[in-house]
Amino acid sequence: MFERLLAPLLETLRPHFGLSKTRLETLAVLLVGLANCRTVNLSHLASQFPGDAKHESNYRRLQRFFQFVHLDGDVAARLIMQMLNLNRPRLLALDRTNWKLGSRDVNILVLAIVTRRFRVPLMWTLLDHAGNSATAQRIELMERYLRLFGATSIRALLADREFVGAEWMNFLNKNNVKCPGFTGGFFIQNLCDVIKGVHACIECVLHFLWRPMADCAM
Repeated sequence: MFERLLAPLLETLRPHFGLSKTRLETLAVLLVGLANCRTVNLSHLASQFPGDAKHESNYRRLQRFFQFVHLDGDVAARLIMQMLNLNRPRLLALDRTNWKLGSRDVNILVLAIVTRRFRVPLMWTLLDHAGNSATAQRIELMERYLRLFGATSIRALLADREFVGAEWMNFLNKNNVKCPGFTGGFFIQNLCDVIKGVHACIECVLHFLWRPMADCAM
């Protein structure tokens, strides 16, 4: 089944990413492997490659992918939106997740799509400091979304009480982005929620790919 999923996934990814055949296959294995293994551990993901290559070789292949390949986040956002197949205006959620990796702060400002079952991270900004995001950082992230999809694609933007300020509200009003109110810590609480959102997105992608295969089998 794993190999049957790779072929349609490769066909879906190929028009969007200018990668070599080997690198594109590595990306496809990563996506399917994340859903299958439910971990980001490269040693586990290396076991997902088809063929007879040694585990050590596949592990180094993944390392080289992350070392040399830079994926365009805007292209990925368009692809996620296409696969979610949301034709009507969407609910967006803006929040921030912050945790420690050793002594280092990992602080991510995330813009996600709200669906009935889960939240799908769409765009994010790595902050170079701990604590709250700055207004300029929020505006930059929202401007990136608006350039790709426009304000008419937004039903409303949900955010908690961290995201306040006159300049921020003026920006939303100027761009016709509705922000109905603030909620208390409704979105990302920790890294686990981010991973759950990524897993849900991958499962959605696999469902998108599996349907035409199932139709053909019938």
